[in-house]
Amino acid sequence: MDQTLFSLIPFPTELSSFQIASLISIAFFTSFFSGVVGIGGGLFLLIFYASILPITAVIPVHGFLQTWNNLWRAMLTRDFHTPVLRSFILGFLVGTGISMVFVVNLPAPILKISIGVFVLISVIGKIPTLSKRYLFIGSTISMVLSFIIGGTAPMVAAMLNSFSIEPKAFVATLGLVLAVQHGLKVIVFWLLGFNYLHYLPLMTLAILAGMLGTYLGVKIMYKLKNELIAKLVKLTLIFLAIRLIYLGAIPLIFS
Repeated sequence: MDQTLFSLIPFPTELSSFQIASLISIAFFTSFFSGVVGIGGGLFLLIFYASILPITAVIPVHGFLQTWNNLWRAMLTRDFHTPVLRSFILGFLVGTGISMVFVVNLPAPILKISIGVFVLISVIGKIPTLSKRYLFIGSTISMVLSFIIGGTAPMVAAMLNSFSIEPKAFVATLGLVLAVQHGLKVIVFWLLGFNYLHYLPLMTLAILAGMLGTYLGVKIMYKLKNELIAKLVKLTLIFLAIRLIYLGAIPLIFS
């Protein structure tokens, strides 16, 4: 990006030009991945942002971006499996209420380690799928966890996957469900006093980059074999998760 652009747009002063360019660029690539395979980009984005942004801004900013990214993906595909939507939304509403009553504030190193460990479990481990009977309970739990660690898309996807939905409908429904989850989270953090205006120029450009990446990803969804991309995303997530755990553990070890 041209340096003149940074002087004209009120980006956060605590971030360098390279960091801002990186945050915007990664929004494109992660949205592209999610557009192709339906999942993976959000966690990648979360880990990358957690390595650069102030830790208190990571979950609110990530939630704001993911609200629009997932909504855009849902709008592009528009093939929803409606029977599950009510249970998900009701669970998210209850989980939001629980989170507002019991606000959890973790020290920055603990939060970094928590995010890293959760990603490793999501990528390497096996998240049990839930039957329709327990969908409401599972979505409530995922909403509470989303406030603490930022991204629970693998858990939500695992629950949705238990219904054996056709791939395009799976991508569309997951996008809509995650948009609702992140949207509720954005509202709560705003009510709790987070200053979204401070990051608005950065988030606006990141959203536009994400929309382009999602559009291109969805366009090739059925034209490209997903296995190779999924493996690359998995390896990258594992690497970044380990790095995030390392960054969180160092202050604890040498404090």
